[in-house]
Formats: sequence, C-alpha cells, structure tokens
Amino acid sequence: MFRFDEKNSNFGGVENPVEVPDVEAAAFKVMLRFIYTDGLSGLNGDNAMAVLYAARKYGIDALADPCLQFPISTQQNAGERFSGIWCGQQRAQIGPLVWTETRNCSNRRSNAPNCMAKRRMERGRDCSVYFPDDPWFVNALIAAHKAVLIPASEVFEAMFRFDEKNSNFGGVENPVEVPDVEAAAFKVMLRFIYTDGLSGLNGDNAMAVLYAARKYGIDALADPCLQFPISTLRNVFLAYALATLLQLEDFAHKCLAYIDKNADSLIRSDDFLQVDQKTLCEILERDQLQICGEISIWKAALRWADCQCLQNGHECSAENRRAALGPALFQIRFPLFQPTKFSEIIVPSGILTMEEELGIYQFYCHPNFQGLFQLQFPCHGRASDRHHVTFVLDIEKFSEFAREIVGSERSSEAAFVGGMPWKIRATIKMAKQGTGKCLDLYLWCCATSVEEGDENWSRKCSAIFRIVGQGNGTEDFARKFDGQICNSEICNLGWSEFVTLSKLMDSSKGLYDQKADKVALAIDVTVK
Repeated sequence: MFRFDEKNSNFGGVENPVEVPDVEAAAFKVMLRFIYTDGLSGLNGDNAMAVLYAARKYGIDALADPCLQFPISTQQNAGERFSGIWCGQQRAQIGPLVWTETRNCSNRRSNAPNCMAKRRMERGRDCSVYFPDDPWFVNALIAAHKAVLIPASEVFEAMFRFDEKNSNFGGVENPVEVPDVEAAAFKVMLRFIYTDGLSGLNGDNAMAVLYAARKYGIDALADPCLQFPISTLRNVFLAYALATLLQLEDFAHKCLAYIDKNADSLIRSDDFLQVDQKTLCEILERDQLQICGEISIWKAALRWADCQCLQNGHECSAENRRAALGPALFQIRFPLFQPTKFSEIIVPSGILTMEEELGIYQFYCHPNFQGLFQLQFPCHGRASDRHHVTFVLDIEKFSEFAREIVGSERSSEAAFVGGMPWKIRATIKMAKQGTGKCLDLYLWCCATSVEEGDENWSRKCSAIFRIVGQGNGTEDFARKFDGQICNSEICNLGWSEFVTLSKLMDSSKGLYDQKADKVALAIDVTVK
C-alpha cells in the first residue's frame, strides 16, 4: 500500500490520507496501538470482532488470537458482525473459533513476543538506515528502521536528524558508523528495541551491551546487563573499568570484591593483560587482594608490562618495562619481600633505580625509622598477609552427609593467612577401631601453584579445631595444635578420626542441631 503511494509521490503525485472504508476507526486505532507497543490496550468484547477483521485484513496475525479469547457473552452483536462483515472463505476460517467459549483474557497483554517487529528486523524490509556489521566487509550491514529507533532513543533521533539534514543538501546517506560498539552487542540492543526481549544477552557480552545501551540512551536495557553474576562476565577487570567510567558505584564495588577474593588466580590470567594503566594502578593499590605473597603482584605486573611493550613494538627491556608500568610500579610493596628474594629476583631485573633499592635495604635494617631514609613504596601488608584467621564451615543436611560413602567431603571457601590460601576440609571415613564412621578434620593449604622464588615456602601454624556447641551453655568440642610446621611437602594439619559420627550426632552432646540438620565447624589459626 505505502510502496504504491510512495511511487505515485515520486512522479509528482500528492499523498492523500489512506482510505480504510470497511474498518471501524476505533478498531483501526486498537490495531495501530498493538503494532506500536505490542499491547492490547483498548481491546474488549465490544470491539473484538471489528479488531479481528482489521487484523486479518492487514496481516497482523499476532493480534488475531487475542481477539478470539473473549467469551461470546462479552461480544456485542457478535452474530450480526459475523454475518454482515465476513463472507465465504473468511467465515470458514474463523467461524468455528468464534463460536467456541474460551477463557477470559480481557485487556490482557499477549504472552507471545512481538513477532511482527522481530520478523521486520530480521527480514530488513523497508529499512531506512544501515550500520556496518563487520569493518572488514563493506557489504556486511545491519539493517534497521528509523521509525523504530527514533522513538526509542533521543540519541538516534539527533543522529538521524543530522543525517537527514545532510541528505537534503545533496549529501549521500552512508551506513551509520558505530566504531566503539561491538557488532554482536549492537544487534542485541536492536533486538531489544524491536521486541523488548533479551534474546542473545549473556555474561559474555553483557558489558559490551551495557556500553551500547548507555551510549545510545536505551536505559531499560542497562539494568538486565547488570544482573549477571560477576563470575559469568567475560572479563571482570574490563567490567570494573566500564562500571567506573559509567559511574555505576554499586556494580564497581561488586567487581572489586570479586577481584579481591580471586586475585591470586585472576592476576595470572590473560584477562589481566587487557587492563589499562589506570585500572592496573587501582587494582595493585588494594589492601584486600588475596594473593600468595607480594611476588605474585610483581610477576603479574611484569607480564602486563611485557605485553604493553610488545603491543607497542618495543623491546622488553628494563627501561621500557618501567616506562610501561609508570605509577603502577609504586603500588608494588617491595618492602614485604624477604631480603634474599629481593636481592635474587628484583635487583637483577634492573627496573628499580639504585636510590629506590637503597631505600628498601635501609627499611630492612631499620623498619621503625623510616623517616631517616627515602622509601617510595608501600610497606604495610595486604589482607592476605594477616596472621590470624577463624575459618568456619557449616555443613547443612548433615544427616545426608553422614550417610554418604566413605571419602565424601565438604570444604569451606579459601581464605588467606600468612600469604597462603587455606580452607577447612571435613571427610567421612571408617574408624580403625571398628566404631563406625568418623569425621576427619583438617586445615589444608590449597595453593594450586606457587610463584618462582617461593616454592620452598614454610609456615609455623598453631590452631584450635572446634565443633561449635549448638545449645545455650553447650561447650565446643575442641582440640589444639601448637607449633606445627606446614610446607610444600606437608601442606595440612589436623586430625584423622577427629570425632565419631555417633558421638557427634548424640543429642545429649549438643553438637548437632537436629532441627536444622546442621553441624558447625571452626578452626582458629595463627600462622607465622
């Protein structure tokens, strides 16, 4: 219809109002409202048949089914309209459905997605704007409709008004460039604009889609992008940088909390190499990083600097590494290194100046007189360097755990103490004395890898192992270790057959919460 009118206007014709003589005006308005919003506002039993006729006449198939859901008793003059408006083939197609009682769906939004808008986007028919899909292929374009994008965003409205102004002065409308937005993310945003759906949105692209949504003012799409668990995001460092850029403080704090907790593995990943220098400084200055010693920070920073050198076509020399790190170098806490490791690893790298090295050696000799010499690096420990921690493990559904096969275990989340990650490990086993099943309880160093220079680590540990009493006045069942040495060969301490399950679950002992089916374990550990 409109293609015919446009053709006439191109030949000097005038576009007059389009006549729709056999459709009621009120029904036509309901159909238009559905096309624009995918909503059923205004549809009721009084006009359902008239709207149905309009929907079938103009091919709006998704609107037909809601019209047929009204009880016959709510339809005004249904028989008259049926016999007077429809004829022959149309009556045969919909007659049996009209005269069937169905559930009352009055004024209810359709559960079906906006199929028309989705189909319209996918087919690319009558498109008025194009976006490059791939910068390497000139003919690869993403097609869209200005009439859909302009109401969705003031940014698109301003963009297209500028393009239209240029074309009116003899300019040619080329594909609209979006150089700083990933094509896949842009498609997800377009799909949301057309259908109000989140198809294609996932943790892998959530941050790219968030950036596109904020850039083009599609505010309703921003919140769903922030609902994914931090662990599912493609790169938590880039997610944090974007959150900072967009001033999303709560989300930025969530990213930092995840980075702190998983720092030891994250700074070894390739994702870490993609951060900019500003973000690198913000990460390295954090006290809360859970790492296996400051040497982990040094190694990660060195990898990052080498990556920057290679990207810029520079040699990975000491001078270029130092230049790449810039202010991030002064977030590394060199005074926390053991003096021998500092001399063996840091000094030969050549990155520090003689004055900086001298200041660190003076700190080793006189840590309480820092005012007497120039020390340019932080010397306070990180959270992972703390020497006392209480580990807690609540075993829910303990009765089920007790019935599991020998060797079944539960463990707590890891926490750092003495620069190493530790966790509680509780295991079911058979007692050697024939007293049935018992519980092994250990504190286990769960470092998956140890940085070069600290592979011969050793820690002196003291710990109190406790089963926490569940009742008022019930004493904990406790055992104590004092002065146990843990190292790369003996990486755990604790008890085999810490307690028999029969004793643990004896209601008179007060160690097992029968109502909650829970046992609480705790280990107070001091590491030197």
